[in-house]
Amino acid sequence: MAFVLIHGASFGANCWDELIPHLSAEALAVDLPGRGARAEVDLGTVTLADCADAVREDIEAKDLRGVVLVGHSFAGVTIPRVLDLIPDRIRHVVRVGRGAGGQIPGA
Repeated sequence: MAFVLIHGASFGANCWDELIPHLSAEALAVDLPGRGARAEVDLGTVTLADCADAVREDIEAKDLRGVVLVGHSFAGVTIPRVLDLIPDRIRHVVRVGRGAGGQIPGA
């Protein structure tokens, strides 16, 4: 099992820094395009598909399986797209103060 943490629209992966030491399994905080490690991407060009692809890329790069996907705010619209891309790698989904939109299959 691994936690994959997705930040909200005006944050970066570092917003999870205080939480990560308290988790009981490996944790990966993803920077969405235009933020943090992906800051070189122009925010004006970023699509929801780009956000989902960034999460997928990071999960696949670490070969994570049994993922608990945790998303804050804007990540609520990114999560369903990630589920469409790599459903076999995701075990659970947690939405924290999710933004509008996005329905989780089977929910």
